[in-house]
Amino acid sequence: MDGFLIFLQSIRWQDVVDITLNSYILFRCYVIFRITNAFRILIGLALLWIFQRLAVSIGLIVTSWVIQGITAVAALIIIVVFRNEIRSVFQIKNIKTLFWGLPQQPFHTPVQIIADSVMDLARKRIGALIVFPGKEDINEKIQNGILWDGAISKEMITSIFWEDNPVHDGAIIIEGDRIHEVGVILPLSHRQELPSYYGTRHRAAVGLAESTDSLIVVVSEERGTIQVVKGSEITPVLKKDDLEKHLQQHLGLVVKDPSGQK
Repeated sequence: MDGFLIFLQSIRWQDVVDITLNSYILFRCYVIFRITNAFRILIGLALLWIFQRLAVSIGLIVTSWVIQGITAVAALIIIVVFRNEIRSVFQIKNIKTLFWGLPQQPFHTPVQIIADSVMDLARKRIGALIVFPGKEDINEKIQNGILWDGAISKEMITSIFWEDNPVHDGAIIIEGDRIHEVGVILPLSHRQELPSYYGTRHRAAVGLAESTDSLIVVVSEERGTIQVVKGSEITPVLKKDDLEKHLQQHLGLVVKDPSGQK
C-alpha cells in the first residue's frame, strides 16, 4: 500500500497530460482508419515497432536494426499502395470531425438499380460505359472527366448516356452510392486478339481493365449486348441476376462468384 502511495505521489501533472494526449491520439487513429483496408497493416506495423523496442531493451542490436528497416520499408509501401484510402480519410470538411467526430460510413453501391439501368439501356440499344474502381488509383489512367457527384438512379444513368447528351460517349465513374464523374475518356487497348467488331467503348473498357483492378460494364449500341470486363476477362452478360453477381463480387458484397459456386 505504501509503495502504491509513493507511486501516486511521484506522478507529475505533465505525465497525466502526456498519457491522456497520446491515448486520445491513438484512439482517434483507430476510429478514423478502422474502416480502411490499411488498418490491419497498420496494426502489423505497430506490433513490429513493439518487437523492435523489446529487441533494443534486451540487447538484440542486429535484430532491432532489421525490424526497424522492415518497418520503414513497410510504411513507405503502405503510403504508396493505400494512398487513395489515406487521402480520403484526411479529406474532412471540418476540423471538428478530425478531432472528435465520427468518420462518415461508406455507402453501398445500389447494385439492383444499376443492373436495372444497364438492362434497360441494352434493350433500347443505348451505348454505355460504366466504371467501378477497385483499390488502385485510376486518376492517372483517365482523362477529361467532369465532376458530377450525382445520386444513382435509373433515370440519371439513362439521361447521361442518351445520344443527345454531350457526354454520352464517355464513361461514368461510380463510387459508393454516387456517380462521381461523367464524360470520362479511358485508355484504349491495343490487343490484337480482340474481335474486329469491338468498337471504341469495348477497347476503352479493356484498356482500363488491363491496367487497373477496376470492373467495367459495357453496353453495345449496335448489338444491344452487355459485357463485364475485369483484368483480361471479357464476360458476356445475358441476365440481370448475373450482372448483379458480378457487381456484388467486385464490390465485396457477396462471397460467391458469378457462376454461383462458393
